[in-house]
Amino acid sequence: MLKIFILAIILFLGISSVYGQTAKDYLNRGKAEYKQGNYAKAISDYTNVIKITPNGSEAYASRGLVYDMQGDSVQAITDCNKAIELNPNYAEAYANRVLAYILQWDFTQAITDSNKAIELNPNYAEAYARRGLVYNIEGNLTQAANDYTKAIELNPKYIKAYNNRGLVYVQQGKNSQASSDYTKAITEFSKAIEINPKDVESLNNRGFTYSSQGNLSQAISDYTKAIEINPEYALAYLNRGHAYYNQNNTAQAIIDFTRAIEINPKYAEIYYSRGLAYYKQDILQQAISDYTKTVEINPKFVDAYYNRGAAYEAQGNLDQSISDYTKAIETNPKYVQAYVNRGMAYFSLKAYDKAWEDVHRIEKLGGKVNPDFISALKDASGRAQ
Repeated sequence: MLKIFILAIILFLGISSVYGQTAKDYLNRGKAEYKQGNYAKAISDYTNVIKITPNGSEAYASRGLVYDMQGDSVQAITDCNKAIELNPNYAEAYANRVLAYILQWDFTQAITDSNKAIELNPNYAEAYARRGLVYNIEGNLTQAANDYTKAIELNPKYIKAYNNRGLVYVQQGKNSQASSDYTKAITEFSKAIEINPKDVESLNNRGFTYSSQGNLSQAISDYTKAIEINPEYALAYLNRGHAYYNQNNTAQAIIDFTRAIEINPKYAEIYYSRGLAYYKQDILQQAISDYTKTVEINPKFVDAYYNRGAAYEAQGNLDQSISDYTKAIETNPKYVQAYVNRGMAYFSLKAYDKAWEDVHRIEKLGGKVNPDFISALKDASGRAQ
């Protein structure tokens, strides 16, 4: 009887060892799949870890992070909550939950979780970086830069922190129009590229900064390098297309926008950008088609309504142009230029009272109306105002 009991213990220990090793294998493979962007496979591996060791917090926190990357904030919070329940002092679980709260635009809770992660582990660079991201979104650029700086102090090879601090400087440059901020941003992105010459995000961001400075040739060079490294990087095609557009090379811009659409057909900004290029080439029907696709994907994309209205107006379809200008105004009641264009369209249709109404709205919004148009409207309508 004693031998049987001992054998049972040996078998139990053997099974536990096998399962423990298997759980470790799944966990390591899940981490590798996550790094490669294979999120579905990572979730599957972490789920297998949980089945084997249901009281382990790491798999829950790691799976929560993958759900963050997929945009599933509800499931991410559920997993991070479970990780915290199992281990209330697990800083990584709090840091991963930060991303989920950001997705839900709950910045107060995101800051609270960031602070908790830092309290539990003051040397946890990722926690500072994620709090910096929250401050960045909120527009607190100084505090965001401070947090990214702290993250870099803790991890001098933290590429994401260099990138994010660079983006803060870009935003500060836009706000202040100071070239020094753009120069600082380029330094940040260059440092990230020095650490990893194949980091396409850093190349794309540096290209965007060069473009913001008006250095379009250098911007195109960086976007091209990013595309060479990752031919499926839609954002680099989009940004290179913008650079070509600003160089008046609309044909090449359309090629890049089209390639970006092939890679990511649900990105409204790309259709809108290609629509602008087609309009510039006077290919109006194709421009209208792209603007239409833009608002199908994003019904709040106000500039797409405005520019589609302009394309219809160029075709002589004033009724449809007025409809689009009106939609732009409904989306943004302070869109002065939409009132201007609609007023002129009403004038062309001899709807003078409506044209005057738009003139008065423009004036109330602090906008200016071309004096020649006012003079023509007075003559045509027989009204002084």
